[in-house]
Amino acid sequence: MSADTRFVTVFRAAHNNAEQDATAIKNLLVQRGLNAEVLDSGCTNLPSGTFAVRVPWDDSGEAQRLIAEARPDETWRVDPSRELDTL
Repeated sequence: MSADTRFVTVFRAAHNNAEQDATAIKNLLVQRGLNAEVLDSGCTNLPSGTFAVRVPWDDSGEAQRLIAEARPDETWRVDPSRELDTL
């Protein structure tokens, strides 16, 4: 059985520090051995000024756990919306 290679969004934001937050989250996930990528409105159908972090489907649970542990104050809270997950 092959691994699922679909990517899903584990973080997205459009606030003043969105790019910095997305980059920090990507770096955290990569340091923990996960494949992660940052997307912005210039390379996807995201709304202008929005940044997102995606990981392979199989790693999404671990990525969400790591994000929650890194920021228990919820400033990096995972958006439960599924509208942008496959962008």
